[in-house]
Amino acid sequence: MEREELSWFLAFIVLASITIVLTIYQYFFFPILNQMFLLFIFQIPTILALIAWLIIRLKVYGKRNMP
Repeated sequence: MEREELSWFLAFIVLASITIVLTIYQYFFFPILNQMFLLFIFQIPTILALIAWLIIRLKVYGKRNMP
């Protein structure tokens, strides 16, 4: 993996982990956060990081397969 690709992938992993933990804690233990706050602060950046990583991955894959 290239550096930029790796950094976006790690950002996705970190954001997804935080989102999963907070969502589980929110629904099963104690509602500490407003659901809209959870959506806008954690879930949307997680989706954007995944999309950015996929776009960069496709660019790298395209460069490798060009003759």
